[in-house]
Parts: sequence; C-alpha cells; structure tokens
Amino acid sequence: MLFLFQLEICLNVTLSRQDAV
Repeated sequence: MLFLFQLEICLNVTLSRQDAV
C-alpha cells in the first residue's frame, strides 16, 4: 500500500510540474 501511495505522490508531482511549465 505504501508503494502505491508513493507512486501516487510521484504522479501528482509530475503533473504539477507539467502544469507549471
């Protein structure tokens, strides 16, 4: 479960970065 949680955070950060750019 922790792995999925971290993966979700990683995706969120990636999306945020794309949005910023």
